[in-house]
Amino acid sequence: NSPRRTHIAEAGVSTLPFATPIGGEHKANGSGGSRTGHPSGGSSLSLKQPLPILLQTFSDYFDDPTQNAHDFFYQIVPYLSPVQTKAGQVIFERDHVADALYLIESGCLRATYEYEDHCELIQETMVAGTVAGELTMLSASKRNATVVAERDSRLWRLDQAGLEKLEKERPEVARRFVKIVLKGELDGRRIALLPGWKLRVSFRSQWPTRRRTSCSIIW
Repeated sequence: NSPRRTHIAEAGVSTLPFATPIGGEHKANGSGGSRTGHPSGGSSLSLKQPLPILLQTFSDYFDDPTQNAHDFFYQIVPYLSPVQTKAGQVIFERDHVADALYLIESGCLRATYEYEDHCELIQETMVAGTVAGELTMLSASKRNATVVAERDSRLWRLDQAGLEKLEKERPEVARRFVKIVLKGELDGRRIALLPGWKLRVSFRSQWPTRRRTSCSIIW
């Protein structure tokens, strides 16, 4: 998980919290959702979530000249399920097996990374229009961070069962979607290395054997 595209960063400026207490944590659950879609055409149903957030998050990485992005991402809509979270709610925990990725429609999440060879806890805020947990989910590996909702948030969850169903029913769509997600992650890592991106680090406490820090992205 890493900072995403510049226009999403700009959109997230007004939503970034820097002093939200974390408490009353509860595990978030996705219900799996409906797997049936509506005909696209000109219906207003095709403009409802999660299609807009799919387009906002991934359309920059859609490069098929034979199909428009709206029609492509509409095929993925039935495989996503909504998750409403409260501030302080745990989305997933470090070292747990990854079972889903989350698109952030509104609100924001905070990821806390802890590395064995690094003495500091590193925190990253993820805003609307970004994705959480995509790499560990797609690689079926353990989570490398604990993610908590900083504010009340609305997410869209694609779990392993949903991805497997997409692969079975629409294998080419699934293949292209995974490629798009990975392109987005790679681009986010490149943006994070630009000179304009900075981390604000504050030392919150001193432990005998470990120094604890808090890092937030400054857009």
